[in-house]
Amino acid sequence: MYDIKSDTDYPLTFFLNDYVEGLLENTERSAFEEYLTTDNEISSLTHKSKSGKQALNNAYQVKAADDFEEKLARCIAEEKDQMQLN
Repeated sequence: MYDIKSDTDYPLTFFLNDYVEGLLENTERSAFEEYLTTDNEISSLTHKSKSGKQALNNAYQVKAADDFEEKLARCIAEEKDQMQLN
């Protein structure tokens, strides 16, 4: 697996991130995809990054109960009261 080692690797991380996020202009994207055909490690890292992003996008959302904030505020207030008594 590719290990980002130095400051010289940071431009690569920006391109990789922008590529995975779909933020590159067409010419930049094409050039990056061409570069990926020449470097198996970076190509593998890019594929894993895209797969990870897709997995995160497909993760289900957890919804808090409607009264969650109210209950949380009450618990915090009770804890503060307890701390003042001690």
